[in-house]
Amino acid sequence: MSSTILPNVAFIGRAGAGKTTARLYLEEAYGYEHISFAAPLKVMAGTADDRGLLQSLGQGVRELHEDAWVNL
Repeated sequence: MSSTILPNVAFIGRAGAGKTTARLYLEEAYGYEHISFAAPLKVMAGTADDRGLLQSLGQGVRELHEDAWVNL
C-alpha cells in the first residue's frame, strides 16, 4: 500500500444498492480501510436485528449534533 493519504468516502443507500460491492472494490484496488458506524451502534443498542431501534438511536445521536456521524 502506498503512503498516499486517501480521502474519506462514505456510502449511504438502500439495501442492495451496491454499497458493499463498491467498498470491497476500494479496499482491493486502493487500500481503503473499512470503518463501520453500524457495528458500535449495534453493540450500544444490544441488537443487530431491531432496525427501528437502530434507526432511532442513530437519529438521537444526530439530534444531539447534526454532524455527529460525519465528524467521527
